[in-house]
Amino acid sequence: MNKPMVELSDATNGTGAELTTGTNEAGTQKSETKLSDITNEAEPSHNSTAIVKRSLESEESGANPKRSKTVSASRKAGKRLYRARKRKKDRANEFETVISDQSRLVGITISSKKVLQFDLFPEISKEIAIERENKSKEAKHDHSDKDTQKTANLHPVPRAPTEEEQADAAKQVKDWFRPNNRGCTRLTTQYSTETVCLVELLKFESLDQKQRNDLDFLCAFFHSCRQFMISPTASGTLSCDDITSAIGWSKDITRLEILDRYRNEKAIETNQDLYSKFMEDSEKAGSILWDTFYTFGNVAADKTRQHMKKLAESGLGSSLAFPSNEFFNDHQPDEDRESDPPLSFAIVIPTFDSTGKIASESEGHRVDNGEFVFPDIKQAIQFPSDNICVMIFRAQQHAHGTLPATEFEDSTKLMICIQPPNLQDNRTRKNNPHETRDEQNSTLEN
Repeated sequence: MNKPMVELSDATNGTGAELTTGTNEAGTQKSETKLSDITNEAEPSHNSTAIVKRSLESEESGANPKRSKTVSASRKAGKRLYRARKRKKDRANEFETVISDQSRLVGITISSKKVLQFDLFPEISKEIAIERENKSKEAKHDHSDKDTQKTANLHPVPRAPTEEEQADAAKQVKDWFRPNNRGCTRLTTQYSTETVCLVELLKFESLDQKQRNDLDFLCAFFHSCRQFMISPTASGTLSCDDITSAIGWSKDITRLEILDRYRNEKAIETNQDLYSKFMEDSEKAGSILWDTFYTFGNVAADKTRQHMKKLAESGLGSSLAFPSNEFFNDHQPDEDRESDPPLSFAIVIPTFDSTGKIASESEGHRVDNGEFVFPDIKQAIQFPSDNICVMIFRAQQHAHGTLPATEFEDSTKLMICIQPPNLQDNRTRKNNPHETRDEQNSTLEN
């Protein structure tokens, strides 16, 4: 994995900044300014200090009003410059302590965005609010029932959007969201040091031989899982999304396993030799995922792995399913909410469904739409052809999700996500992280 090194110029405002090298295009947004260095913050220039000093002396000596206005403006400019540089330094520190402390060898684009609480599915949000209020009333009705009170704090499970709602959301994303479809981009919020998402798109030709071999192995492994799985759909077919939803981690977080409810015991018993080979490969596949995560962000990978291992020992697990409908983050206070949850990692690989192999546009691969979006900052991550996408993001702190994709013929995408289980979602779903809405309601009723 290419490791980006940062090279920035100065920012005179805090509204946004774009860092560019040969891997990124500059000038994509008027409010963005090139910065000079994210890791070694420069002190305010002597000129800026002198301006502020002269302004103070002029005010004390009773300068004329016209002169005072000029000096006052210069003083404000100096303060803005100081604040911008301080934010740069704070963001660099956040990156090193939360994402990666290794040197970066590829340009990073920093895109600061104001949090707008943008809602792509307002009707579903209203339904969730009503359901949450009803559960709260039920809990107050019987104060002695502690279990009922805990149940009231559970996230209501949102229904799937209708086709009409999906079409409307896709139009809003196309009209109002900024696309990310090249290079390496770090998304932050305005006036905050917090990284919302770090995403990099790696062109096929930029991969070294080991990277390509590892990705080929990973794709072959997930394709081989099909024969040992029970399809969750009536059609009996297994999509890439079905496969990643059916695979989780061992308790020591070293190898991949088919979740119990999806294991095809008859197929496993009939093909013992193939299944033994599958189990051997599962450790290597898990290692490739962690190594890829670590290369992209070693600090985030270490924290996430330790956190997941601790939860797995307590019986809490998660699958490799890519997040599709996490648009409805609950920002209500909760005693079990983690103050600093670990980050999630995702990788998206274009493949052919029939073979599971990595697919290129020249071979006829085509998948349209299917953006991964952060509504509150109006960002849409696209997955262009002939690219591998890797991401680190705050899954438990920012609403996000994937829009429906249009797959042509045999084309598809293998979308994998290492995501720690959400403690709130797992209170009634231990070792069973993929219950449907009806199954969860049944669990709560019993």
